[in-house]
Formats: sequence, structure tokens, C-alpha cells
Amino acid sequence: MTVVILGALFLVIILSLYMLADSENILAKLNRVVPARYADEAEILERSVSSAFGGFLRAQVILAGLQAALALVVVLVAGVPYGFLIVAISALAMLIPFFGPPLALVPPILGTAVFSPGALLVVAPVLLVTQTVLVNYLQPRLMRDALGMHPILVLIGLLVGAQVAGLWGALFGIPVLAVLNLFFNYAINLRTIDETPTVEVREMIEEVRREEPEATHEELVAMAADRVEESIASDANESASDVREVREQVEERAKRA
Repeated sequence: MTVVILGALFLVIILSLYMLADSENILAKLNRVVPARYADEAEILERSVSSAFGGFLRAQVILAGLQAALALVVVLVAGVPYGFLIVAISALAMLIPFFGPPLALVPPILGTAVFSPGALLVVAPVLLVTQTVLVNYLQPRLMRDALGMHPILVLIGLLVGAQVAGLWGALFGIPVLAVLNLFFNYAINLRTIDETPTVEVREMIEEVRREEPEATHEELVAMAADRVEESIASDANESASDVREVREQVEERAKRA
């Protein structure tokens, strides 16, 4: 099982490096087959995929680095030889989504059992506790900051991906969900603008673009949707204020009568 997982991870790394090396040609070919009316959506997809997978990879590297630092402290304090080699293997295993955390525990615990069995009763519980904190508390928050998703969505993406597509689902479930989440928010924002009778979608987006020329298309749509909602809320407050004023006038006239 471990060999299969490591082999799949190696294949993913090779494919990723190939796609990064030839990304311009790949994107150029994809853009040629996309109809002009979907150019904005194609640009959003390209940017969101890059952001999602890049953010996911950064979060995994940070998590693996923290795991390595904590494991190194534990094995060095316990006097386990070959500590740096053991921790390096543990950190590489931690890069694997879903299966990585339990695999990352194997090298330091096994190394302690072989080279310093007297310290095993201390090393194993400490590593289990620290990794539990990393996986259940820190990892969802790292993914939230990197991908812009709620920690619950991160856990759902991981679990559903592993359940539906096994290893590949565990590897790509979170970034794929991040892309879907971005498109869902984009569609909701467009609908918010479109359902407001007095607002033209393109006019509102262009108005925001003039004020925020550096913003991406999806950011412009989100800001435009926020403005529409603020305008609706302001109109509703003004209407409520007018109703209260009329009611007070009617009550005042009734008292005089």
C-alpha cells in the first residue's frame, strides 16, 4: 500500500512539473478552443486552478515543515540516532494528503523502537498528540487561508474526494473543491447583480473596474455584487423610514381629531 501511494505521489509530481514547464503552450491551446463569449470564465478557471493548486501545495509544505520541526525536536531530545534522516522521510510522507499523517508517524516511531526502545513510551504519545493538533486544528486553517474556504469545506473535500476517487480523490479533492467554490461564489455574485432590475451587469462591473483597475474579473464581480446588496439594503432602510414617518403623521392627526 505504501509503495502504491508513494508511486502515485511521484507520478503526480512528474506530471505537475511537466505541466508547469509547458504551461504557456497548454494554456494557449486551451484558450484557442474556448468561444469568445466565455473568455472571462476561461480566464477565471485558469487563474483559480493555478491559485487553488498553488495554495494547496504551499499549505502542505508548511504542514510538512511543522511536522518535521516537531518530530526533530522529539527524536533529538530522546537521543534517537539518524534523527535528521528519519525526520526527512517523515516530512516527505506528510506531503501526501489524507494518507500522509499516519505514514509520517511511522519513521520516527519505528526509528525510536529500533535505536532507542527505552524512549518509545515518551516519543510515541508526544508525536501522536502533536500530529493530532496539526491535522485537526492547524491543517484546516492553513487550507482556509491558502484556498479561501471554510475549514469544514476543506474536511469535506478531503473526505469526499478520498471516498469517491480513492488516492487520486485524496490528492486532488481539496483543490478541485476550491475551484468549484470559487465558481459557485462567482455565479452567486453574477446572479445578485443580474436580478436587480435597475442594474446592468456590465455597467456595474465597468464602474468598479475604473475604481479598481488591478482587480481580477471575479473580484470585480464580487465587489459589484456587494455594492448592489448595499444599495438594496439602503433603499430598504429608506423605505422603512418613510413608512414610519407616514405612520407617525397619521397617528398625530388621529390624536388631534
